[in-house]
Amino acid sequence: MVSWSINKPEAGTLTPNNDGKTVTINWAEQFKGEVILTATPTGCDVEGTQYVVNVKNSYDVSENSIAANLYPNPTNGNITIEAAQMQRITVVNALGQVVLDTEVDSDSETLNMSQFGTGVYVIRIVTNNGMVVKSVNVM
Repeated sequence: MVSWSINKPEAGTLTPNNDGKTVTINWAEQFKGEVILTATPTGCDVEGTQYVVNVKNSYDVSENSIAANLYPNPTNGNITIEAAQMQRITVVNALGQVVLDTEVDSDSETLNMSQFGTGVYVIRIVTNNGMVVKSVNVM
């Protein structure tokens, strides 16, 4: 058997599962931040194991809170994407196919859009603060 605890009760509720080993966590809707989840075996003198959990909920993903620029639009070649602390850029064509998915570690990236052909593309920009979606027209 394992007992579970969380260092910030306002983060959510813990519900032990019937197997005696696992727990279901229901995160509080408005909570975000770091919590420490501790699993301690019961009935023995073993110290608990701590897990650091960084909670991001759906309120973190908001187009309104992420400032991102994409230019020139329309384009027939390169576009520049600017957003603070970018982590990933995904380009999706009009058929919903991912034509580019790349990790980045900068505030500015240049992509050669002419390699994908003419059409409208969706650019998904993931940053440390959330995600924003932009469209670009390639001529």
